[in-house]
Amino acid sequence: QQQFLTEESRVDLYCYDQETSDPIVVELKKGEAGVGAYDQLSRYLNAEREKGKDVTGLLVAESFSPSVTQKAAENPHIQLRQIKIDLRFESVSN
Repeated sequence: QQQFLTEESRVDLYCYDQETSDPIVVELKKGEAGVGAYDQLSRYLNAEREKGKDVTGLLVAESFSPSVTQKAAENPHIQLRQIKIDLRFESVSN
């Protein structure tokens, strides 16, 4: 994995598929991912495709707006991944 800069901003994670070595751009969002997050990931993917790369995008968030879910269903190059974190604090001493 590595980070790289586009003309607009920095990609969260730039990884490679272990089986195909194809690049994967990962965009991480806290809370709900809205259309802005989806569009940002789309711009990253388009920039990579212009360089001739066969790239996939993963949008990772706690939840997704209905419009993002719809857009992703229509785009085979973007996948949604929901992250669930259960954070607990337990005493280790008296």
